[in-house]
Amino acid sequence: MSLTLSSYAQQSIHGNVVDSQSGEPLPGVTVMVKGMSIGTSTDIDGRFSITLPPHRG
Repeated sequence: MSLTLSSYAQQSIHGNVVDSQSGEPLPGVTVMVKGMSIGTSTDIDGRFSITLPPHRG
């Protein structure tokens, strides 16, 4: 499995999940943010998007 991520202003993460051998998109894969209870599933084309809560610090 291969994962491509893009991040903008640390508030939104989106990318594609594909099979590492065939390059085919992987639908229905669960994508989670490490250390948080935030996640989503990929769509039929292997795409996902996660919106992060505002950073507190």
